[in-house]
Amino acid sequence: MSGQEPRTRETDDASGSSGTFGRGTRPSIFSKVPTTSGAASSSWRRPTTNRPKIPTAADLAKLLAAQGIVPLPEARRSSNEADIDLIESDMEKGSKDSEDTEEEKETDSDGTDEVKGERKGGPEEKVAAVSGLAPVASASKVKPDSRPSDSKLLALFRLMKDFANYIGPHFSAAVDLWCAMTFSRCIDVYLEDASAQKTIHFSTFKDLMCGLNGELNALGTEIGLPVVNGKPGTWKYLDKPEIVERLREKGFHKVLFTALESRGFLPHHWSAVLFVRSSWCGITGREPKHISQYRYTKRSLGLLEFVMKEFLLRRTGPAKEVSMPCANNETLVRHLTEVAGCYAPLDLEDAWWKRRKQI
Repeated sequence: MSGQEPRTRETDDASGSSGTFGRGTRPSIFSKVPTTSGAASSSWRRPTTNRPKIPTAADLAKLLAAQGIVPLPEARRSSNEADIDLIESDMEKGSKDSEDTEEEKETDSDGTDEVKGERKGGPEEKVAAVSGLAPVASASKVKPDSRPSDSKLLALFRLMKDFANYIGPHFSAAVDLWCAMTFSRCIDVYLEDASAQKTIHFSTFKDLMCGLNGELNALGTEIGLPVVNGKPGTWKYLDKPEIVERLREKGFHKVLFTALESRGFLPHHWSAVLFVRSSWCGITGREPKHISQYRYTKRSLGLLEFVMKEFLLRRTGPAKEVSMPCANNETLVRHLTEVAGCYAPLDLEDAWWKRRKQI
């Protein structure tokens, strides 16, 4: 250390190391490194040349044409998309025409005029006590210009693969949900009827079924009817007026019939659904599931109308895919088709066929 001279600014300048940085310092990218002459180098400055001009679409087209390259043809759409557009165009045309025409009127048998869709009727036309669902057979009673035809909607439904390809489970869900909604309405009727609470008691679907079966068997014994199950054609299938009237005065059936009529149904709809729930769907011995357990939305519930109708088309009649008990019974099929109408959406502006991508 003693043989070395101390480092000073003068010694650095003499050795030509004035462009170096001292120990412990960090160079900055904004520092100007002086040249050997001490003046700042002009070559350090960022070049100021202009950026190249970005070619426009027309320039690119000319360039491609000069090299013999033609644009790619527009991608073709799938047949499913074309079918949807064709059906939707028919729907839009029908709705546009309806805006330019006045509401049609029809003359009743007593000579009075009533606007279609506004006629007051019996219990079959009451609104269902379910969110967004229509009463029985509402699909056939709405004005033709407010809803597409069933054939068009069925064609759209078949493009909904998540439903059309799993028609069986969705049909069972539709049947089970109908039982759950009807039972819920029975509870409401029961709680509103003080006289019924003094004579009958039930809090579960199983309790209700036991009470109804007890009254049916008692009636059969009373008037000497044979022991049968509830399949179509037997006296326990509630489509015979004389049997229905006898049951109407009995506690459990009185509550049931009141609940059905408040939702626009009749006793034979109850018999039809109970029969297919056990014989077709294999659902026995358990409570109906609540709607939240099936995870349907208000909009997707509307698809259950065509789930039931498509299922009946596939499984009944001469072209049925699988043999089902009483599948050829026209009365049963008609009653189930009427039940399917309860899932028709009331709000047509938010119907599933207008919001398919949001289901």
